[in-house]
Amino acid sequence: MISRTKVIDKNKIQNILLIQLGDIGDLVLTLPTIQTLSKTFPKATLTVAVREKAATLLYDYPGVKLVMSVDRGKGGGRGLCHQFWLIRTLISQNWDLVVELRTGLRGAVLTLLSRALYRVGRFDGNNSIRNLIFTHIVKPAGEEYQHSIDHNLNILAPLDPLPTDLIPRLSIPGRVEYSVLHKLETYGLTKKSFIVLHPFSIWHYKELSSLHYVRLIHYFSEIGCPLVITGSKDEQKKVQHLVQISEKKVVNMAGETSIIEMAGILRQAMLVVSIDTSAIHLSAAVGTPTVSIFGPSSPVHWAPRGDKHLVITNTMACIPCKSKGCQNSEESRCLLDLDPKVTISSIDNHIKKLHLMERHYRSE
Repeated sequence: MISRTKVIDKNKIQNILLIQLGDIGDLVLTLPTIQTLSKTFPKATLTVAVREKAATLLYDYPGVKLVMSVDRGKGGGRGLCHQFWLIRTLISQNWDLVVELRTGLRGAVLTLLSRALYRVGRFDGNNSIRNLIFTHIVKPAGEEYQHSIDHNLNILAPLDPLPTDLIPRLSIPGRVEYSVLHKLETYGLTKKSFIVLHPFSIWHYKELSSLHYVRLIHYFSEIGCPLVITGSKDEQKKVQHLVQISEKKVVNMAGETSIIEMAGILRQAMLVVSIDTSAIHLSAAVGTPTVSIFGPSSPVHWAPRGDKHLVITNTMACIPCKSKGCQNSEESRCLLDLDPKVTISSIDNHIKKLHLMERHYRSE
């Protein structure tokens, strides 16, 4: 840790701002950090600044008073009004502590605008000017062997934080659960009676081939388990294409839910099979077993923790390369060449290990 001020006086901390401007999965993996701040400062007011697409996950989250979306209405008059509100809120709130978890410029600017007494951030070796914004800079060691949850918690080191649960946990509000169950009923589905497949990502280098997905769809049809495919609105056509070429009965929910509603769908599933994307983090956080398929990314950093969660990878020596596809081509041979038989066998063994289909038949 590099500190330019005295040790933080925890008695002075009444108003906290936590900045996490990553994607949805990043926010889910920040939940233990939020829990730790709430536990360490139980009487303080905690605000969390996030990207708009992830904001709904925190609207009812214990210990969080306000969720600040930093990019709501990006353009036009509404966007401009929101940015004025954001800046005014940052300047006027008399923050005692700001914790910024990433190394981006935008988070540093928000920290600077806050004028907080204590400003804690991650060391950025490529931007010495950014580092000057913070009163306490954390430079963790050995993070290549740690999970991303631990990466986030590392930044709290100057605060002498109280230990907390290292598993992200997300509750689904009652109104959302009711809406989700009603939506499932329209497809003839009940809780824990179906499997979810989440095949796509904004990062195409994390995806499998269409043939691989079709083989998975056929497998789930053969074992007699209803299949729901989830995804974003932009992925609707790709999902529909998979459904058509598979020629199997599949429920396509891509683009039909908000993020918190999708989390509700995942909670009701018996198992979620997904590539390395936010779906595996949401599923684990709501307590649903997962099978995650990893390519260039490191499971050590990103895979869900616990015996209920299985990771499938290729055996190629080059993984995890942490690149955006082979030679940054947006195509990953470790995923495109992965044998569907390996994936199906692994999923089948995981289902048997957890007795998921036995519970399914008993509930029918």
